[in-house]
Amino acid sequence: NGQRSIIRHPYFVYLDARRVITIDEEAIENGAVVWSVSEEKLKRVYEEEMDGMMKAEKEEEEEGGSADGRSFSLHFIVIGFVASNTDGVPTTLQRDGSDFSAAIFGRLLRSRRITIWTDVDGVLSADPRRVPQCQIIPDVSYHEAAELAYFGAKVVHPKTMTPAILASPQIPIYIRNTFNPTFRGSRIFTHASSTAAAAATATIG
Repeated sequence: NGQRSIIRHPYFVYLDARRVITIDEEAIENGAVVWSVSEEKLKRVYEEEMDGMMKAEKEEEEEGGSADGRSFSLHFIVIGFVASNTDGVPTTLQRDGSDFSAAIFGRLLRSRRITIWTDVDGVLSADPRRVPQCQIIPDVSYHEAAELAYFGAKVVHPKTMTPAILASPQIPIYIRNTFNPTFRGSRIFTHASSTAAAAATATIG
């Protein structure tokens, strides 16, 4: 058809989370995200980095490096756990702050999914140290995951789920194993389709 294909190459940009995530440290003990301010900051950062990416594309085109239809796709690499308060002073998100950061950016970027990489295959039906026969629960509701956390499950902290629950539409959270990346893991979302989840909650309770 005479049209050349567009090859999209990743354009990676380091993003200091303190430039975006803004919390009100006086709102609650661990600080509450100021969503309107964080969204506005991310918009400015995105526009700045998009301009940088377009400049890089133009420079490559002028150097003759885009004859194959090369185009860039912007990707942010973000270090978690840190943020800024409403006065612009650097602070932290405290316990489980890295996972919380991922969930915050998931909502800010209107992601289709949030993936938390850990050292287990997903949400377990019981403590493997006490119940060797425990199983991975493929689908868990937000409510069930909160109950599991309340009874000692350490896979995901309840505050990590908050941004996903507040998002519209809500964002599913996947718990996956860094050392077993081909395994699907567990999905935490609005309604669990697995009856094992309810059974596990009852067992642990």
